[in-house]
Amino acid sequence: MEPSAAPSSAARLVVLASPQSPPALLRLPGAGAGRCSVELARRGGGSARLRVVRRRAAPEEGTSGAPGDQAVEEAAEEPVAGRDLVTLAACLVGLLTGVSVVLFNLSVHEIRDIFWDGIPSRGASWLREEPIGEVWQRVIFVPVIGGVVVGGLNALRSSIKANSNGPVSKIKSAFRPFLKAVAASFTLGTGNSLGPEGPSVEIGSAIAKGFGNAFEWEGGKRLSLVAAGSAAGISSGFNAAVAGCFFAVESVLWPSTDSSLANSTPMVILSSVIASVISEIGLGSDPAFTVPEYDFRSPTG
Repeated sequence: MEPSAAPSSAARLVVLASPQSPPALLRLPGAGAGRCSVELARRGGGSARLRVVRRRAAPEEGTSGAPGDQAVEEAAEEPVAGRDLVTLAACLVGLLTGVSVVLFNLSVHEIRDIFWDGIPSRGASWLREEPIGEVWQRVIFVPVIGGVVVGGLNALRSSIKANSNGPVSKIKSAFRPFLKAVAASFTLGTGNSLGPEGPSVEIGSAIAKGFGNAFEWEGGKRLSLVAAGSAAGISSGFNAAVAGCFFAVESVLWPSTDSSLANSTPMVILSSVIASVISEIGLGSDPAFTVPEYDFRSPTG
């Protein structure tokens, strides 16, 4: 459809990039006897609003018009979160992910101590020291008990996912990541096959998605926040902030088809560093395997 070039109407698009820079004005030919303006105006605190205004043209001479016809506005405002708010959310995601991963690791150690009674810390010597009957009971029944518990938790998660309609079910669905973390802790604690990096990333991603749902963020904001949560999960799980940043870029940002925010890199770095600090405070920085002292000696010396 060819737009009419009536001089009495125009469409106006005003974009305010920053409080210091002047607004950019774009005029397009409009249609009808009115005009429409779309304005993106910045508020205090780094947030902005999108305002769509439609005004009717003034009535011509000799025509009757009802009061208010000269300026009738139909405005719709859509809140747009600023970069500062998204960056602050990434910092909170890193903090909560670090605390959650610390609690996850402590629960794994507690479950392992309950079922195995300190056997993993003794190495292979327990195979010689313990009676053969007790050894086989532990080797067979402890993983089976863990599998039964994990199976029950997975069935509970599936039932919550199936009944995901209504506000009450949405509240229940918030517990699904928690049940998944509990199932992972029982899997690791009872000696079943699972790595710690998967649950750590899931914890960080679930917390980031929770923030995204709370603020109703989609697209680039949600993608950048999930990347920050994934980086925090790797960073807190392995006390490796740099590895968490690379993981987020290579596994979350790079393969995605959505465009991330311009400040995605600072968000990922801040979240990863905060989670690493929390993990070091809660779990310490002792190495997982202690190498005994040994000497290097030259055969010629």
